[in-house]
Formats: sequence, structure tokens, C-alpha cells
Amino acid sequence: MPGNTSKQRINTCQLMKDGESYNYAMLLTKYRWHTIVISHPKSGRSWLRVMFNHLGIRAAYAHHGMGAPEQWQRIPLTFLYRDPRDTVVSVYFHRTRRFRDYHGTLAEMIRDGKLGLERICRFNANWLARGPQVAAGFFPLRYEELRQDTVGTLGRFIGHFHIAVSDDSIAKTVKKFTFEKMNAREAADVHGDAYSGTLSAANLADPDSFKVRRGKVGGYLDYLDANDLAYCAEVMTRHGFTP
Repeated sequence: MPGNTSKQRINTCQLMKDGESYNYAMLLTKYRWHTIVISHPKSGRSWLRVMFNHLGIRAAYAHHGMGAPEQWQRIPLTFLYRDPRDTVVSVYFHRTRRFRDYHGTLAEMIRDGKLGLERICRFNANWLARGPQVAAGFFPLRYEELRQDTVGTLGRFIGHFHIAVSDDSIAKTVKKFTFEKMNAREAADVHGDAYSGTLSAANLADPDSFKVRRGKVGGYLDYLDANDLAYCAEVMTRHGFTP
């Protein structure tokens, strides 16, 4: 089992900045990453990142679009994705309670061409279609499966990339870092220093400002009305997703 110090955990990962160009093949060799994790923002990456760090899985994390296909041909790639309806609700709370740079309603966010459901569906569909064609090894990681069977899903990921992690280590890590425990740790600001504030709540009095907020599968049903749901179903169907 890897050590549990903040420094040891943080050294196993790298967050890549959006909008910047990287030579992933070179960086992969330099840092000996096991994989690069691509995801749309608010797809469950923070939870996955903490578990990977604890297991000693070396990974880089990015929210990039496809970019030039040739740069991915030697890359072991993991694509984390989530129901677009839950993603867009999470994006809404992130932008209104953490960044505080969006001032519209949730209904407006869903239909926003730059932030809303259309963009999320297009991003996910693009990676799911083209990822297996360009990556050296492509592992689609569905958030809902990770929530339903965390041990089994992590085990399949580890087997896919032939990473030396024991079943016992997986089980202990999953038990220690359930989504609910992650939420409680954020409330106590346990991860604040180790993750440079990215896993700290913007406002401890407001649970919707937490980085690890709810993580509920199907939680969008608590926020969307009939018109919103109909719109989401139409967009998702058009992009090949089952509503």
C-alpha cells in the first residue's frame, strides 16, 4: 500500500490546464503515468482522483477536447463520463456557488450552447466514438458504474492497464473514500492543503458550494421540470445517448 502523506498522494497525479498544448507522449514517459483521464467538468473526477492517488495510480487529468488525433496514438487513455443531465446540474451549481460567474437559471444553463447539455453530449459522444480509434489503450469509465460497483469497476480498470494493485488495497481504498466520506472530509477541510484548495468548499454553510457535492445518480430529477426533461431527452437522443 502506498504511503498516506499528502506529498506522496499528490506526486501521483497532474492536472492539465485547459487551452494549453501538451506533448502527452513525452510527458507520459517522463512521469511514468499509467493513464491520462479525460472527462467533461463535473463528471466525478475529484472522487476518482483521490482514490487513484491513494492506490498509487499515476495519472494526468484533463478536460480537453479531442485535439490532434496523432498525439493520442501512444497514450493509455481513460474517458470518464456521466449522465449529461446530472453533469449539467452539477456544472450549474459549480458555476453559481463556487465560481459565481454564471447568473442565469438552471433552465437557461441547460439550453446554453457554451455550457449546457448540447455541449456535454457532443463532448462525450466525440470521445466515446473516436477514443478507441486513436488511443493506445482506451478504457471508457462510466460514473454510474463506478458508483454502483466501485470495487469491481476499479478492478476492471486496473486489469485493463495491467497496474500492480492488490484486490485488498482496492477494497480498503473504496471503503475509506466513499463519496459520502469524501463529502464529510470536505466539510472538515481535510483535503484542502493536499489538493491546493481544489477540494475545499467555497462556503461551508452551503452544501451546494462543495466540490464533492452530492454525486447522486439521477439527482437531476430533483431539479428539472417536465419541459427541461423533454429538452434533455431530445438532445441526448440526437447524440446517441439513451435518456
